[in-house]
Amino acid sequence: MKEKKYSAIIILAGLFTMFYVQYYLRPHYAPHNLLKIVMGCLPNLISAIILPYAGFWLLNRWLNFYSLLTQDIIHITTCLFLISYEMLQLIPVLGKTFDYFDITATIAGTIISSLCMKELIKSPVIITVESAI
Repeated sequence: MKEKKYSAIIILAGLFTMFYVQYYLRPHYAPHNLLKIVMGCLPNLISAIILPYAGFWLLNRWLNFYSLLTQDIIHITTCLFLISYEMLQLIPVLGKTFDYFDITATIAGTIISSLCMKELIKSPVIITVESAI
């Protein structure tokens, strides 16, 4: 169950970082163009990293997260959800700003999360009688 504790820590650290960037760093320290782009994409990157861990934390009772296929499905679903949310910002009525950098940050965050989750949640080692002798 150490994976569940680590997932909760990753979720809380990601949420703290995302709100810190959103409400403190962006308004005060983003005057330059490059820094403004990075600060604008950071919440998307962090959300793409923490959403699969939230899925593990909430759904590990019903889904087998030790399966690489399940992990890949969770990551692809998260990525498609966040890209769909970004595409919905093209609707003018919503008053949101569409940005290709956010989609790039979402894909990068999904890749980072996938690599980290595969390292954190490894398959349990099955010891056979022959290898134990």
